[in-house]
Amino acid sequence: MENNEDKIQRNQLLIKGFMILVIFHQIVLYFDHYTLDFGAIAAASAVLAMLRAILASPALLITPIRMWRSSKVTINKDSKRYTYLAIVLFIIAMF
Repeated sequence: MENNEDKIQRNQLLIKGFMILVIFHQIVLYFDHYTLDFGAIAAASAVLAMLRAILASPALLITPIRMWRSSKVTINKDSKRYTYLAIVLFIIAMF
């Protein structure tokens, strides 16, 4: 059975891979159309902020999502800030 540090490290690498994939997708979209879609950029930034919020609290990486609201899991102050930023960016991306 893996210990928690190995799980955290593996999940961090997976989330960082998703972050690189989102950035790469935006670069491909730009070079495909040669235009900047600020709504898409805001949505991509929101996704990156949400992923960063998860990375800021390592306990979230090893706890199932349905148990995130339990009292055992502490959410970092930076994680909350990134979540609020992501919500604002998602709202901006809708317009």
